[in-house]
Amino acid sequence: MFDSIPKVVGDCCADLFAAYALPLERVGEASNRPEVCAVLGTTGDLQGTAILATTIACVNATNPVGDSRGWISELVNQLVGRIKNELLRHRIEIVISTPVALRGDRLAPVGGGEVFRSPAGEVHVWFDFEPAEGAAWQDTADDTAVASEGDVLLF
Repeated sequence: MFDSIPKVVGDCCADLFAAYALPLERVGEASNRPEVCAVLGTTGDLQGTAILATTIACVNATNPVGDSRGWISELVNQLVGRIKNELLRHRIEIVISTPVALRGDRLAPVGGGEVFRSPAGEVHVWFDFEPAEGAAWQDTADDTAVASEGDVLLF
């Protein structure tokens, strides 16, 4: 049921960085520590926290605006937006909060997540969540449940 979510998160992360011309390769374990991360909370069918952590070089390699703190926050926002769209295909709805960016020395995830290698350094991503009571994963994806990537919806 919800055990598909880590793959969804990893795939969305790889797709996000590919959209900014930075290909990611899944690796088993981290070889270095991230320098910057952004955290974004969720409520709804999944209550949890998404974390995207990487090096300043990775942020700069994808950054069209020059502000690394703002850009890592935007990357986690876009990542969770992609995750949200994938989850909607399985009738799981989440509401997202405002991202928070952190810089530090030797930031390290605690449990779970995936590590990717890129030409600009490693990218770490994980989504720690608990399903809300009554949340149910629909096995068959419904592609009509969400707009296509890049479409604009006005409401």
